[in-house]
Amino acid sequence: MRHVDEIAKRLSAIEILSTLKRSRKYAELETIFGLPTSVLCRYITRRVLPSLERAESIIQLFKERFLIEEVNRRISIHDGFAKMVDILYDTQLLKLIAAVVRDDFVDIDATKVLTIEVNGVPIATQIANEFGAAALFAKKTKSIGVTAFIEEKLIRDSAHIESLYLPRYSIKPSDKVLLVDDIIRSGRTQLCLAEIVSRGNARVVGVFSILSHKQGRVNVEKALKCPVKSLFELR
Repeated sequence: MRHVDEIAKRLSAIEILSTLKRSRKYAELETIFGLPTSVLCRYITRRVLPSLERAESIIQLFKERFLIEEVNRRISIHDGFAKMVDILYDTQLLKLIAAVVRDDFVDIDATKVLTIEVNGVPIATQIANEFGAAALFAKKTKSIGVTAFIEEKLIRDSAHIESLYLPRYSIKPSDKVLLVDDIIRSGRTQLCLAEIVSRGNARVVGVFSILSHKQGRVNVEKALKCPVKSLFELR
C-alpha cells in the first residue's frame, strides 16, 4: 500500500469516529470499538492518528454495524423502484460512504470517477474527492463551448434510447476509471459508461453503487471483469 493511501485510510477512521461522536457518548464508542475513552479522544481531537491496522478495524466495524444499516433504513421501495433521496443529498452520510469506498477500492489507484447525471453526481463527487481524482459526468445534452464529444447510446428499453455525451478531452488513455452510480438495475447504464471509457482508450478499474439489484451487478461483473461493489443489494 502506498504511503498516501495508508494516511488516507487513517484519516478516514478519524472522520468516522468524529461523526459518530456527534450523536453518541464516549462510553458507547468504547463498547463498540473496544477502545478506551482516552484513546478515542486523542483520535477524535486529531492529536494522534490510529495505526493502519486499527484504522482498518474502525472502518470495517463502522461499515458492518452502522453504515449498511443506515443506508438500508433510508431506502424505500415503491412498485419495484428504490427511493434514495434521503441518502443522495445528505452530504455527511455521502462523505462517510466515500471513505468506505476508498477503503474497499484502495488498490485500484483511480485517476477519474465517472457517473451519469443527475443522481450519481453527489456520491461521485464525494468519492472523487476521497481518491484525489477528477469527477466526470456523462450528460444527456452537449455542453456549450465543447466541440468534441464521446457519444454513446444508452438503451433503457426497446422504446427508450438516450444519448450520453462526455467531452473528449476529459479522458486520456492513461486514466484508470472508477464508475459510480446511486443504483445498478440491469447494468445497462454501467456498461454504457464503460463503453465511453473504452472509446477514450482508458480503462475501467472498478464499479461502485450505493444499491444494486443482484442480477444487474452480476451482469456488470461478468462483462467488465473488475470489482463491482455496493453497500446494499436487492435479490
